[in-house]
Amino acid sequence: MYASVILEALACEYQKRVIPSYYEISIKVKSVRDDDSIEMIEMMMANRHYDLGDTIWKGEVSDQYMECFSNKTNTFQSVTERIEPKVTGALEKAVEAFRAAGGN
Repeated sequence: MYASVILEALACEYQKRVIPSYYEISIKVKSVRDDDSIEMIEMMMANRHYDLGDTIWKGEVSDQYMECFSNKTNTFQSVTERIEPKVTGALEKAVEAFRAAGGN
């Protein structure tokens, strides 16, 4: 348990300190020479997103729908209604985690 707390803290600090420095120094200064490329990198960083279906919802949501497709059943609506409380709860936890980490 303690190892996971330490790893999470290190990952958080890495995200806050190392990645911005990496982009600022390695990419903007050393790799990219023109203003258009720098502007494009800034746009990508400002508009990045995370696919929750491949992260926190992988087992709870994605697998349920994949089962519908692989079994060739037309139960998309009933699966959606059944897992809605789980999805809503997981989404609320994710939003709170992003807010706690300083996200918008």
